[in-house]
Amino acid sequence: MKKQFRIMIGFIITIPFYILINVFSLFIGRKEAIKFWGPVVTFIVKIMAEISLIPKVKSYKEFDVFVAKMKRNISFLGILYDVSVTYEDNDTIILNYKNCPHCEAFFTLGLSELGQYACDSDWEIARDNSDLWDFERNNQIGTGDNYCNHTYKRKEL
Repeated sequence: MKKQFRIMIGFIITIPFYILINVFSLFIGRKEAIKFWGPVVTFIVKIMAEISLIPKVKSYKEFDVFVAKMKRNISFLGILYDVSVTYEDNDTIILNYKNCPHCEAFFTLGLSELGQYACDSDWEIARDNSDLWDFERNNQIGTGDNYCNHTYKRKEL
């Protein structure tokens, strides 16, 4: 049931891009169509992550609040992502994502190039919050890895 729900959500988000890229490919070619729509994928996935996963905090001093809210959000998103906390201390939380509905759908539809754009949303969010916390990632599903590792660190100022 969980996998079917995840696939359904992934396809709801990706089918419009599948259609748009195929239509635009007729006029400007596949590579240019992906380059044109890729940033829109980044924007949409970013908004979804900001609404559902990445908590807002007002100050770098609120890292503990950030972590607590992140863990709460993860428990709610368990139906879409197989995500777990693999490490946590006072200054760091590391998350391991075993799947991504966006990337899975893009890969299934033959649009694996858009996986990177979905993953770029994490870096955009990190950039927007760079005064609050630091972000690292060494593996990402969108470029073919089996998992994503997201590391959030307390900002040292």
